[in-house]
Amino acid sequence: RPVDLSHISFQGFGRIGELETSDAELTIGEGEDLGGLEASTLKLDPATKVAFQIDGAGTTAQHDYSQVVSEGATALGGATMEVDVVPPAAGHPCPVLPVGAKYTFVQAESAGSIGAFGNAPEGTEIPVHVAAGCAPSSQTLVIGYHESAGVKTVVGTVPAPEFPLTVAVTGAGTVGSNPAGISGCGPLGGPECTAELEEGTVTLTATPEAGYAFAGWIGCKKASATTCEIDLTAATEVTAVFLEKGKEGKPGEGVEVTKFSGNEHGCQAGGLAVKSAHGAEYVCNGVKGEQGAQGASGSDGKEGAAGSTGANGAQGPAGSAGPAGPAGPSGPAGREGPAGKVQIVTCTTKGKKKTCTTRTVSGAVKFTASSMRATLSRHGLVYASGAAVKGARGGLRLRVTPLRALRAGRYTLTLTSGGGRHEHTRTEAFTLS
Repeated sequence: RPVDLSHISFQGFGRIGELETSDAELTIGEGEDLGGLEASTLKLDPATKVAFQIDGAGTTAQHDYSQVVSEGATALGGATMEVDVVPPAAGHPCPVLPVGAKYTFVQAESAGSIGAFGNAPEGTEIPVHVAAGCAPSSQTLVIGYHESAGVKTVVGTVPAPEFPLTVAVTGAGTVGSNPAGISGCGPLGGPECTAELEEGTVTLTATPEAGYAFAGWIGCKKASATTCEIDLTAATEVTAVFLEKGKEGKPGEGVEVTKFSGNEHGCQAGGLAVKSAHGAEYVCNGVKGEQGAQGASGSDGKEGAAGSTGANGAQGPAGSAGPAGPAGPSGPAGREGPAGKVQIVTCTTKGKKKTCTTRTVSGAVKFTASSMRATLSRHGLVYASGAAVKGARGGLRLRVTPLRALRAGRYTLTLTSGGGRHEHTRTEAFTLS
């Protein structure tokens, strides 16, 4: 029958009938023994909060560890969905959701619509809450709604982490990326120059505009003349540099250069004659100048090397005595002494007469006590067990440990002595006041 709930928690795997919630908090899988719930029909209202828990052994979370299975109609009704990750037991490592792993939360075999969680439509990334004591995690699950062979499911897939990549362009040209995200990025920047890409290798390609040449990358490893590669593991910025191509200069004019010597063309030591269509020019060789004045004295030289070590001085007086050395090893053990003697006194009482005898023995002596195993039982259940020891005056002393709460009343006292073929058991009525 339909059940109206305010809070319900399922632990282990269970099968129930129709489940209908109203402003409920529904937890699937709680504690160390996480499990799932199988209902004939499932109907959640928009005020219901459903928490699915994922557990795992070691450091990797298991797949499909907690879920709801419905054979009949399934209506999620826009309920809120939460996902928690907990260790398998106290003191165990916190699980990690491996990239690409899929977790099934709802599975329905009915032909009706499965509906959707209000905060998790198709493609939504919902946060994953980790247990107290675990390191904070930024992992998410991407929710998908699927149908295959009449079975409808709500599945959370662990996406690869994404990091921002920003490209700047200097000069005239564009940059694109593989995988896609950066496309047509030019010198003006804009949204096409920034993208959130999955962790891994990203290839950038530079395309220069007419009249420009690609000069190189800043912040990216060159792969070819126009491409580079990035190992994207954090937020990254890259700059592409394009330079304008140079223009071809005018053709040069013919020039004749000859050497001449002697005192010609106003030169005292010869020179070069440069002749062109515009005339001739002459470049004189230099002449030896006069000797310059003596330069100033140089600075002092570096300090010489240290001299050799002198002879040893006279021996000093003897130092004080050092501490005593450690003790030497122990000597061999001495011979075992003779066996000790024990005096045994045995007393018997007959009537009012007490008779004692004394006997002296050597070597090991074994003493025994007259004791029996004792149990207190009632209606077939044992309430206490221990030992019964005979006293010196013939009385019986009980020393037992309670196994259940002892209350006043009649019990059966069972006494067992000996063992094997010589075991002897007897029972007596026992009243505890």
